[in-house]
Amino acid sequence: MVAGKNKLTNVSEEILQISRKLGISERGLGELKRAFTHPTYFEGAKHHAWEDNQRLEFLGDAVLGIIMGEYFYAAYPEVDEGYLTRMRASVVCEGSLAMAAERLGFGDVLMMGNGASRGGEGKRPSVLADTFEAVLGALYLDQGIEAARRFVLKELAFAISSVDQYHTQDYKSMLQELVQKVNLGPVTYLLLEDWGPDHDKSYRMGVYYREELVGVGEGKSKKEAEQHSAKDALEKQNNWKYLLKENKKGK
Repeated sequence: MVAGKNKLTNVSEEILQISRKLGISERGLGELKRAFTHPTYFEGAKHHAWEDNQRLEFLGDAVLGIIMGEYFYAAYPEVDEGYLTRMRASVVCEGSLAMAAERLGFGDVLMMGNGASRGGEGKRPSVLADTFEAVLGALYLDQGIEAARRFVLKELAFAISSVDQYHTQDYKSMLQELVQKVNLGPVTYLLLEDWGPDHDKSYRMGVYYREELVGVGEGKSKKEAEQHSAKDALEKQNNWKYLLKENKKGK
């Protein structure tokens, strides 16, 4: 259990510090404290369902699913439902949430029963992941979806980046592998056009091979547009395959 209670709020100083970092108001401190209350804190005694963090975990899980579903839906308009589901699952998995919770020090703040604490339950990935979701639930209740979104996109940026990187490099890698078979130079990507306000820009990128435009793609980021241009080049390979044949002849 965490020592050092604040007399005004009856929560630990550690939880107060976390509340300040998250921007949680005084009225939300009760929910945040509950987010850090593991069921074992009551040492097997009967308690109300609302007294531990499991209900908040349920809520946080739903909020997390909405945020990441919305993110991937907007970022990858060309991807089908099945792929979107896999992308979301790779971010909201136990491992990603546990890593974020551990980095934030949630396991050290978690209030548990003596037996669970001595057994190292607070370090278990499943417990850390549940705590992350519970804290997210508390943040959502106090500050709303925008604050919850900022928290998720910031603290899970490492996992989101891994998915983005894998996906955006897919078509680009395939195209690069194709031209490398003839071993004469890489493809290059150039910005052809951008439009829209700063907060909602769109980009059109062109992919060039041997100084010829072989594919064009658009997206809400340059990386996304590059991916689409590489995909376009692969789909229209018959239009520029003569460049590959010329390379083979040493021209």
